[in-house]
Amino acid sequence: MASVRSRRDALRTIWTAALVPALGWSIASRAAVGAARIAPPAEPMLFVRRLTRELPGGYAIVVERGFRIRFAAQADGFRIEGEQVSSSVDAPPNLAAYADIERQRVETGVFPIELDAQGLIRSTPAAAAPAALARGVELALEQVRTMQLPKGGEDQARTFLLGLEQAAGRISSAPPPDLFIPPANPEQATREVTLPGGLAGSISSRFSGTLSPLTGLLQQAERIVVTETAGSTRRTLEHWTLGAATAT
Repeated sequence: MASVRSRRDALRTIWTAALVPALGWSIASRAAVGAARIAPPAEPMLFVRRLTRELPGGYAIVVERGFRIRFAAQADGFRIEGEQVSSSVDAPPNLAAYADIERQRVETGVFPIELDAQGLIRSTPAAAAPAALARGVELALEQVRTMQLPKGGEDQARTFLLGLEQAAGRISSAPPPDLFIPPANPEQATREVTLPGGLAGSISSRFSGTLSPLTGLLQQAERIVVTETAGSTRRTLEHWTLGAATAT
């Protein structure tokens, strides 16, 4: 049993390592043409991230967190400090316990973020998918066992699907480098994957948004990560907004 489990973990790690770099965005061309300097306000702003993970059966986990942030000018860019000020979690009834835990959790690993003068992210805290969220998704994926699969192929198909899901989680756990200056024209990438035995699938990502005419910064942006295998399609959607913070 241990060897089978180790092999599954190894396969998932391989898929993640292979897929995530291949889906990284190429923003060198935009940086090379010399994007205009951003003009963050001196006043605090409200940064909101909503993460939606679709589950089997038409269900979804939706986690939204709001952060009060401040931009501090540096010699070669900006440093963003912030703290969580709100959170909400919607989840299926069978994940109510997870939802309660996640609702009470305070996210402290998002800031500080450092931007260059054009608004590209230069550094962030080490990104890691929250353990509670990862476990919640794993529990939901237990339903994959009910899929109509060829006899003898369930274990391999499940390992393959979980590998793609893990890769999607890795992508959504880290912000796009150009999150604060999102492109108007969607940036897209797709990676096809084939396993011995005929199993095939793909993972794709699409990112775009709009800028504030006043600050040159993110106004709203969206990233959609889609994993597909025979008989199964799953999406992870992220939506970000940046606007004026209400007085407290």
